[in-house]
Amino acid sequence: MNIIVATLDMGDWDLRSAVLQGRMPRLLRYLDWYQEEIIRQILAAQDNGKNVTRAMVLVDIEGFNLLQHLCPACMSVFIRMTLGMESHYPGFWEEIVVVGAPAGSRIGLEAVRPVMSPQTREILKIFDMNKKQWSAYLDERISPDQRTARYGGTKKSNDS
Repeated sequence: MNIIVATLDMGDWDLRSAVLQGRMPRLLRYLDWYQEEIIRQILAAQDNGKNVTRAMVLVDIEGFNLLQHLCPACMSVFIRMTLGMESHYPGFWEEIVVVGAPAGSRIGLEAVRPVMSPQTREILKIFDMNKKQWSAYLDERISPDQRTARYGGTKKSNDS
């Protein structure tokens, strides 16, 4: 598959502290930068003659504390991130695969789902902490050399 594979390891993030300490604008700038970085990788691959037009985003939320991060202020971060993706980068995402989702994570998803386009709802895949299940799903779609060990692959973290 000719796609860029991007990862976002959110399990150890502390969104609530960032929001309560007034760092939400900085966090939102980082999330915007991250999405733009994925687009830059797609464009760089095209400049190198590759037929790449989309990215698959792997998001690991294992360890993400839902009780802590599903406060209304924190939810606005997820809503803003989704709206930014929908507004500025429609059609660039092949799939968004969330792994390590703790029980109850659907609550957060349901809060963000109304701002998602039907296309985004369709490409969003959420897996619980059953690594065997989501690894099998990823194995069908992405070569192990395009994924880091965290996602069942062999790619070194600093490979481009």
